[in-house]
Amino acid sequence: MSKTEIPHVDRVIHLEERVGISLEGVYAEFELVGDDSKYVNVLGEIVSRDGSDLEDDIYITMTAYNAENKVIARGQEVIYAGGFLGLASFKMAERVIEMPTRIRIYPET
Repeated sequence: MSKTEIPHVDRVIHLEERVGISLEGVYAEFELVGDDSKYVNVLGEIVSRDGSDLEDDIYITMTAYNAENKVIARGQEVIYAGGFLGLASFKMAERVIEMPTRIRIYPET
């Protein structure tokens, strides 16, 4: 098993501002398990911008791109409004066919 950091992680700040959160400490890595199982792992935290609860559930969406800027994976993690206390961590693991060169991460409601 080997892991390689994916250095290009793009956040969509204007969408974070629209839903009142900030995605912080975001880290992405490519993981090779055995000879043929490849994954992209994305970890981070969702933080309320003003310390308040969420009005709606938030879906953290990750899109992985290859060197030709083609989408090779997509993942989502839900943060439920009912259990959110201003801070929550998230982790996504998605299977990919090759190592991504770039990750985009953004919130959706």
